[in-house]
Amino acid sequence: MTSSHNFAARAAILFLISVLALTEASAFGASSARNHRGGANLEASSGAAVSDTAIIESSCSYSIAPDAVAAGPQLATGAVAVTAGSGCDWTATTNDDWIVLTGGLVGSGNGIVTYAIEENDTGSLRSGTVTIAGLTFTINQLALQPLAVLTPPLPFAVMENFYFQAFSGAGGIGPYSWAVGSGSLPEGLALDSTGRLFGTPTVVGAFDFTVEITDHGGRKAHAAYSIEVFGPSLNVTTNILGPAVTGTLYNEKLFATGGLAPYHWSVTIGELPSGLSLDSAAGIISGMPDLGGNFRFTVTVRDARSSTATRVLQAFVYGPNDVPSISNVKYKNSTKVIVNGAHFDLQANLFIDGVKVEPRFSSDSQFIVKPITLSPGAHQFRIINRNGLSSSVMTTSVQ
Repeated sequence: MTSSHNFAARAAILFLISVLALTEASAFGASSARNHRGGANLEASSGAAVSDTAIIESSCSYSIAPDAVAAGPQLATGAVAVTAGSGCDWTATTNDDWIVLTGGLVGSGNGIVTYAIEENDTGSLRSGTVTIAGLTFTINQLALQPLAVLTPPLPFAVMENFYFQAFSGAGGIGPYSWAVGSGSLPEGLALDSTGRLFGTPTVVGAFDFTVEITDHGGRKAHAAYSIEVFGPSLNVTTNILGPAVTGTLYNEKLFATGGLAPYHWSVTIGELPSGLSLDSAAGIISGMPDLGGNFRFTVTVRDARSSTATRVLQAFVYGPNDVPSISNVKYKNSTKVIVNGAHFDLQANLFIDGVKVEPRFSSDSQFIVKPITLSPGAHQFRIINRNGLSSSVMTTSVQ
């Protein structure tokens, strides 16, 4: 009895110990699983007790892209991508008042933080930051530069020729708009709001004006300009000079067109007849020649922008005996005119009241025209030799 009873008691004690061991093992395994899900790494040594106050380390990791940007001086917006594990929470904040977070201030897992930045009118580069999930996103913003017109001096224009020039600016905030600030453009030209100056000028001259540039923020700047409008290409239009007579005052004006007045004249090849000179400002050859002959020379005209044009001219200087003269005019029987004088050449022309008439007879001293009828009143008579020399006008009255 006693031996059998002891055996049974020992068996019961072993069974109880086994149950307790299994229960403790099960409890330890459940605690470990919870800690694993919570991200804790727990270790227990033999004979050590596991406490409920053990430190639990988080397994969440975060990244952002980009982590920095360079921005212009104008108002702008942007976004930062946040990468995080599922269930991992985060927040975004900034302490810079020129950076405004517009979205994604809080999030969990992957997300986007959006922001806006104000215009940088501080005059210098500035940097600001946004803190996202403990990480730093940096914004480097350029300073707003002063508004300015960059276009160099304008080229000249030519009357009746199409003209185009584009203005450009810098600084401020685009887009820009353009206008004429003061003064006036040459007639035929216009400046549009995009800064294009174009058209066909219709007048010659120099025109001063200012252009005004306005940026997107209403800032303005001005610049002074001038356009010179020239006529067609400079050209000497005088082809033939009137004949000169020794001992007689001579006055002949040269003419040019195009370019930009005033003109400056000079003799660049050869020489004028002795006794004559050229007024460089007026373009007049004048004086009293003292030597007969045929003189060949080149005149050059220079305009206000230093363009030049040339022309080869000839000056014929005759003696007094080469000049025709009228001594008297007779009108006979209302049918015939007789003009007496001297130094008429055989190819001379008679003009009555400015109209050339054909003579019936001519010599070096007489013209006879018939039949011809003159009305009562005053009439003018002139002889012009083939050399271009003319007699003085004689006026005769017809009854």
